[in-house]
Amino acid sequence: MDGVHDMGGMHGFGSVPVNDQGRPFPEPWEGRVFATNLALTVALGANLDRFRFLAESMPPVAYLSSSYYERWLASMLSAVAEQGLLSGDQLAAIDAGHVPEVEPAGAEALPPEIVQVLVDAPTGYQRDLGGKAAFQSRDRVRARTRHSAGHTRLPRYVRGRCGEIISDNGNQHLPDTRAETGDITMQRLYTVRFMATELWGEQANPRDSVCLDLWESYLEPA
Repeated sequence: MDGVHDMGGMHGFGSVPVNDQGRPFPEPWEGRVFATNLALTVALGANLDRFRFLAESMPPVAYLSSSYYERWLASMLSAVAEQGLLSGDQLAAIDAGHVPEVEPAGAEALPPEIVQVLVDAPTGYQRDLGGKAAFQSRDRVRARTRHSAGHTRLPRYVRGRCGEIISDNGNQHLPDTRAETGDITMQRLYTVRFMATELWGEQANPRDSVCLDLWESYLEPA
């Protein structure tokens, strides 16, 4: 969706805060949010695209004033509300900073080896190169100028800009439809290289470039 989260190429937001404490979770509550999200992934089914969309749907002021894991927490609360796992009164209590009365889930703890798989998220698989690709390596393409009320992985700063296909990554699930309906729609995914001068103008370094993974429906021949 087009919202404040799509900050690529924008100025005025200050420097990016860096965690230099040597710990993945500087605050204990952040680790609990991470662990709770793993549990919800098992309970509700993994849909990273819906998770991202719910975070993107936060009110702009709340999104900009929230930390990374505060956005995770907001997305998780929206997910359990959608699934009816918490009542309106329970959610209101959480918003007010209280711990609501809940019934124990009765679920057993995940075995450590399953937790490790969820944390590591291995990505090894065979690429699905079936079907006919619309574009080939070195083809010139243009990112479509389109605006969506739903989730998309097509950032604003690249729309209408021209680039070059540098790899065909096979058929991958399209985030747009999975975030909206949960359905798996497979579509060709390409890595596209955009020159910095194409994106940022002549003041950019002509030797710099940005590579983006973009689905076929995001692209058109240049």
